[in-house]
Amino acid sequence: MYLEDFYLGMMDDFDISTTSHKDYLRKIALISLRLNKAIKQDDWDAIKVLRVTYSNWMKEADFTAQQNNKDKSEFASCFGEVAAFLESKGFIDTINLDFPRDIVDRTIGNLNSYTKDLVLSENGLGDLLESTIALMNKPEEDEEADYVYGADD
Repeated sequence: MYLEDFYLGMMDDFDISTTSHKDYLRKIALISLRLNKAIKQDDWDAIKVLRVTYSNWMKEADFTAQQNNKDKSEFASCFGEVAAFLESKGFIDTINLDFPRDIVDRTIGNLNSYTKDLVLSENGLGDLLESTIALMNKPEEDEEADYVYGADD
């Protein structure tokens, strides 16, 4: 019963598809069973040998916690998988908050309103912005070309 439970549990935990992985798994299950028997019998010499063998074979077969977590945490390897996931599960909806706004929300709203009023109602601000943009887009001139040596200005 122990061998079957161990084998089936490992099959659930890891991606075991090749014949060599299955062979390693059978051998590791036997080592695990013998290790448990040695622990029950207090056979410390056998425990020392079996523990090292068990650990080495688990690493060789790549049955480690890292490999198990990597498979479970990998979400998508390309954008197509993300798109398929979103199409099957649905896109994220906007959230409507059903509670009164606090002082921070009101302050942000006030600042947005002030900025909008400033830009729309300020006389000459549009001209100032256009001239600033024109200066920014103007090709740079050589500053030293206009300088005359010996001039007071």
